[in-house]
Amino acid sequence: MHVCERGDPQIDRHVNFRDYVIAHQDDAKRYAELKIKLAEQFSEDISSYVFGKDKLVQEIDAKAKIWPKRKKDYLSPHTGVFAREWSKEKLIKAIEANLNVHMTYFAQYLNQVDLIRVPGFTIVNSSLPDDTFNYVLDADFSSNDANKKIKQVTDYFIRKKSPFSWWLGPYDKPADLANHLEKNGYMNTENNVAMYFDLDAWDGHVTTPSGLQIIQAKDEQTLQDFALVLASDETSFKKYFSWIAKILTDDDPIEYYVGYINGKPVVRGLSCYFAQVAGLHWLSTIPSERRKGHGQAMQAYRLKRAKERGYHIAVLQASQEGHSLYKKIGYNECGTFKEFKLRKNNGTEK
Repeated sequence: MHVCERGDPQIDRHVNFRDYVIAHQDDAKRYAELKIKLAEQFSEDISSYVFGKDKLVQEIDAKAKIWPKRKKDYLSPHTGVFAREWSKEKLIKAIEANLNVHMTYFAQYLNQVDLIRVPGFTIVNSSLPDDTFNYVLDADFSSNDANKKIKQVTDYFIRKKSPFSWWLGPYDKPADLANHLEKNGYMNTENNVAMYFDLDAWDGHVTTPSGLQIIQAKDEQTLQDFALVLASDETSFKKYFSWIAKILTDDDPIEYYVGYINGKPVVRGLSCYFAQVAGLHWLSTIPSERRKGHGQAMQAYRLKRAKERGYHIAVLQASQEGHSLYKKIGYNECGTFKEFKLRKNNGTEK
């Protein structure tokens, strides 16, 4: 039995999978035979059983996601309550849950990507040579098990030869995980401030700089434009978003936006709707167009979109560079997210 909040994208995924295999007996047969084989092979090892069917599930999920006959009349997401009714703990846990969907949602459907959900942590590995697309999150284990769990993650990425980050949220466990990571060869490379915005207290006014046109990216060309606004590794970004273009549909909980000046992409941002909040992620402006109001316009555009959809709270994780902008707009602080990476020459670095 699966218990999900109304509007959870996992509902869509499970129902679409079920309906697809009912209608496609060859895939149903492959899935049934694999489950029987794995059950016999791993009768006392649930993790290996689950891992053994992940790739086939991912393959069928991807087919079901873009299947023209998939169910589309799901209940709309729960858009939450007024900001004044949220406790700090509820806010932070909503931000963590929203970030989790942002970082794992498309990985469920991409055969090029390993999505490993096991007791204690979640791994996403695209095998691309850019840690933007390879990471660990959602840690939940005891302090006594920390060294063992950290070694499992480290050994996995060393074996795969993929650079990666470990993202640590305020409610990840154990509470002293940062200390354990540092003792196991990791260093804290970035701290982002968790922030929230009261959409009900905002008048919804959006000022757009002259010539800036913001559109939703829905095809390969506009997704490539989104990717290359700011890319540490252009080849990896182009490849990843070419994968996204093949599975993107209008009923996804994530929306991509690009701002253009004279046909040139200059600013981007994405919105993720989950956990009763609108998560605004990946705000970036090309260096030559900064301090011209494009970032603020993109932020306001997405805030208005969230407000129109009925959300009461928008959330984000602010980098040091963006923090002053968000404070100026009216965001409030409520926690910190930390990024850790293995020290150089400690495994995945050549």
